[in-house]
Amino acid sequence: MISTDEEFDPFSQYAGKGPQYRQRFVRWFHNNRLSDFSSLIDPGNTLLSVGCGNAELESKILSTKFEDIYSVEIHRGRAKIAYEKQLSSIQGSAQLMPFSENSFDAIVAAGTIEHLPDEKEFLKEAYRCLKPNGHLYFTIPIEVGIGGFVRYLAKNFVHPNRNDSPDGLKRYIDYTSEEFFKTVPRNKHGTFHRYYNYVYILNDTKRTFSEVEIQGWPITQLKQLNLILFVKADK
Repeated sequence: MISTDEEFDPFSQYAGKGPQYRQRFVRWFHNNRLSDFSSLIDPGNTLLSVGCGNAELESKILSTKFEDIYSVEIHRGRAKIAYEKQLSSIQGSAQLMPFSENSFDAIVAAGTIEHLPDEKEFLKEAYRCLKPNGHLYFTIPIEVGIGGFVRYLAKNFVHPNRNDSPDGLKRYIDYTSEEFFKTVPRNKHGTFHRYYNYVYILNDTKRTFSEVEIQGWPITQLKQLNLILFVKADK
């Protein structure tokens, strides 16, 4: 259920990027990704959103599930947008969040993990800030294997002339071979998108939280042969 009369449209922050006739695919991807992700989130009293972007998910869907919503956003402009949408927004780091222990029923990080310089520190902070029996929800893009290849093709379909990710095919092949042979270092960075071996973050989550549920998207049955993983971790 949406809490306002406006249409849920997280795609709005990506509009205009790439040829116009390909925008329908981009809209489907971003809108359905967040809509399906939000269906996994249990209602509660207090929510913290980490890296909320244009705050579409928080202001139009999660506001129907939580009484109070806070956000931490590293970019000043996006933090201002969240504030204008009536979120309690703070400009700050996901690795050092200005909240007391046991503050939130749930923490959400949608499309955030891959941009953090230290996701392990974020997990520790999330655990600290969650109330007992609280939940952490986050998404992980898959940039290796079959899912990574589909992502590579989709990016080149949407943005055939993009120059912010040069050598995209070589990058994909390097990532996948290093993943297969288990040689990729944890701190490896790619161009434009922070690269990591998603096995690291999953193992860290399982060590930190009491129970972890993982769901592939867009086809749940394919599990990790997908574009994205949805993760729910219970404190």
